[in-house]
Amino acid sequence: MCMRSGSTKKGELPRNIAKSLVDTLQKEGYLVKRNFEYPNKISSNFDVKYPSYTLDIFAVKRNDIMVIKYENCSDVLSNKHKRLWKALSSKPGVNFHILVPSYCSKKAHVKSRMLNVPVKILCMNDWKDSFESSLRNSK
Repeated sequence: MCMRSGSTKKGELPRNIAKSLVDTLQKEGYLVKRNFEYPNKISSNFDVKYPSYTLDIFAVKRNDIMVIKYENCSDVLSNKHKRLWKALSSKPGVNFHILVPSYCSKKAHVKSRMLNVPVKILCMNDWKDSFESSLRNSK
């Protein structure tokens, strides 16, 4: 169960969490890109049938792709984001994580079950343990 998180700027992944996620991934040997925009010149190997989007963190290690997207509660409820969840989670080899404020984690879990989307929901205050466990399982 997620703990209630403090306030964050709407739609923006807090810098301290982003830095910690990047550091953790780099220690595990991932090549990490922040604010990955699609389409772009380096994304030809990551073609997703979706017009355009920005991922907060995109990381690659051999055949393992780690995608992390921060979403606020209105994003979680958005139909546009529903299509993005489906598009990203349908890619082979992609470990898709959604980082949400704790007060909307239940909505994100319900949405992932309703859509039958294999996404890992991480809460802002206690993401580290579940994320590191996910990294160990992807090896």
